[in-house]
Amino acid sequence: MKRDICGIMIDDLDKRKLFSEIVRRIDEKKRTVIFTPNPIMAQNAKKDKTFMEILNSSDYNVPDGNGIILASRLLITPIPERICGIELAEALLGEAEKRGLKMFLYGGKEGVAALAAAREGAKVTLIEREYMLGGLATLGLIAIYLPLCDGVGRQVSFGIAEELLRLSIHFGVDRDEDVPAMKAWLTDENIDVEARKKYRYAAQYNPHTFAAECEQLLTKHGVKIIYGTV
Repeated sequence: MKRDICGIMIDDLDKRKLFSEIVRRIDEKKRTVIFTPNPIMAQNAKKDKTFMEILNSSDYNVPDGNGIILASRLLITPIPERICGIELAEALLGEAEKRGLKMFLYGGKEGVAALAAAREGAKVTLIEREYMLGGLATLGLIAIYLPLCDGVGRQVSFGIAEELLRLSIHFGVDRDEDVPAMKAWLTDENIDVEARKKYRYAAQYNPHTFAAECEQLLTKHGVKIIYGTV
């Protein structure tokens, strides 16, 4: 059963029921499209008819955002619980591992999904159209690593995103602690909050050395890279 939340038809299922239905569809070899609507998506869909139609064409719309759950409480029968997209993905990855199924991950900076999967013990092959990693960040010579902070001194992106920023300047002048921005952000001790408010956690880098560093990082973790695939 589905519930109409701001025009988006949200599935009225708890985590266990949803997971069992998806596994059943896997067994039946049925193509399944799952979206994870949140309040921002709901606002955008309200303004964009095409986006709304795309969301409602899915097999499942999972209530990812707390705002969706709060809105459902205005209904006679609210949606039972929030289902985070990342938690559902992790559960499906676990099921795929048990069955020996292949997983293909799309989106994000090139190589991020491959690196994350390899670190979780997966056997990964990265298929690259060109002959260098990094996409526009290297081949496109857009040699600016966009900020990992909110502009008022707070870091908002961590993990692999930060790891790659630091990797991008491994051989660059921005690594020099005399560069004010790097002096403010590349230290975990005696943090200067005022300096972080003044300088963004961003960097400029050499795209060629960055591509080489990315390749070295992935191969170090056992990722097989196939270049020139088109």
